Amino acid sequence: MKAKTNDSMDKSFSETLRRIESESKHAMLVEGEVRRSMFKDILKECDLEFQKLSKEDSENLAYLSRHMGLVYYELNDLNSAEQALLVASNSIFMNVGTYSLLGKVYFKMRKFNQAINMFSKEISFHTKNKNSETHTNRGVAYFEIGKFNDAMNEFSVAIDRNISSTAFMNRSLVHVLNGNYLWAENDAVSATTLMFPDSINESLNLILVSHDGTSSYGRVIMKEFVKQEPRESELKSHAIMCMYVGEFTKADSDLSILRKKDETLSALVLSGDMHRLEGNELTAEHWYGLALKKFNSMDVQTTTDYLIAERIKQGVQRIPHHKHVVISKDKVIGGKNITESMVQNYLQMYR
Repeated sequence: MKAKTNDSMDKSFSETLRRIESESKHAMLVEGEVRRSMFKDILKECDLEFQKLSKEDSENLAYLSRHMGLVYYELNDLNSAEQALLVASNSIFMNVGTYSLLGKVYFKMRKFNQAINMFSKEISFHTKNKNSETHTNRGVAYFEIGKFNDAMNEFSVAIDRNISSTAFMNRSLVHVLNGNYLWAENDAVSATTLMFPDSINESLNLILVSHDGTSSYGRVIMKEFVKQEPRESELKSHAIMCMYVGEFTKADSDLSILRKKDETLSALVLSGDMHRLEGNELTAEHWYGLALKKFNSMDVQTTTDYLIAERIKQGVQRIPHHKHVVISKDKVIGGKNITESMVQNYLQMYR
């Protein structure tokens, strides 16, 4: 039997990479355990291919390392994702998008300055009209560390270069902090025009119902959205909508699934909000208490974390004979940039 030539090996490897890439794209289209199971299978396939490569095969190593970084990211194994992507980013054969993906990894790791650095490197590699998503991601990172003017600029650049529902939604939240509710709602409506009914973001929901609760467009969106069976990515949005229209059983079901998946600060506060609106004050205090405990235990606190914590305080204060709650900005990154008026502007979106 003849040994395979380098050309035949390269062809075989290229075909394998194309298949892995195709499988990954398909996995992106599903959610939940099915998605995670598919990516686990893809990771096994990547590992097998990785073992076949020699250290001299730098081009294929770079490509495969980048793809393994993506798979690790999807499986929330952030340390492994970082290591794989660092290998890919240090290669002369680095693929487009590697810096951006590494930025997303650092963002989830709450290393925001490193995330901003990676997004900035990615932007420098892109042509003018192809980096809208990366500008949006850099804007979100700026937002979380309290650099609101920089965040606003990034979202506006993203919208100018490629109309983006995500950029519209994030810019609308900055408008809310600044008290510009009309601009916020205009951006929110622009976002829903682009994406409804496939997906709706939490901040968008709250802006659409408006700080005075009179948004007719918001009411139409809510009525339509609560009728749908939400996908995993829409559970939080669906729960909020259900709460606003008094569908507490549906909201409780959504939040229960969310808490089992990942007991985030937002899921805990929403659970408190739901029970308070339903009139179950003791249960509401229980969830608010757990949320406050989680916030205080965080080593790194962001703008979003702090605003959610202020919602805990607001929710508790609306319960008769409530306990006294103090929210500190001592551990909040860029906390000095979050003014009291911003907090009050944000809280007006909640009833």
